[in-house]
Amino acid sequence: MNYLDIYRMALAVLGEEEANCSDYQARALPLLQTFVQRAWALDTMYRQSHGLCEATEIEAVTLEDPFPLSARLAGAAACDLAAMLIGRENTAYAEQLHRRAEEELHQIRHKELTAVLHPIAGK
Repeated sequence: MNYLDIYRMALAVLGEEEANCSDYQARALPLLQTFVQRAWALDTMYRQSHGLCEATEIEAVTLEDPFPLSARLAGAAACDLAAMLIGRENTAYAEQLHRRAEEELHQIRHKELTAVLHPIAGK
C-alpha cells in the first residue's frame, strides 16, 4: 500500500473524482506525513501486539512511496486526510470525518492491542 492508495480512499470518502482534485493531491502528502507521525507509536504497539515486523521509517517524496504504517490504520488515515482536505470548505463534515478517524484509532488502541511481555532488566 502506498500514499496514493490512502489518497484515493480519502477521495472516495469525499465522493470526489481524482481528475478534479489536483489541489487536494498537492496537499495530500504533507498531510498524510503528519498523520504518520501522530500514529507511529500506535502502529508500533499494534505491530508488536500482532506479531508483525517493525515498520521502517521512509522519507516519502511522492504519493507513490510506500505507506509505512500497518494496513489496519489505512481507514483512519483516509478519514483524517479527507477531513483535513475539506476543513475550510465544510467544517461540519470535516469534524465528523476527524471524529471517525479518532474513533478508529481509539478502537485499535483499546480493543485490538494485547499485552507484550518483556523481560525485566537486571533480574
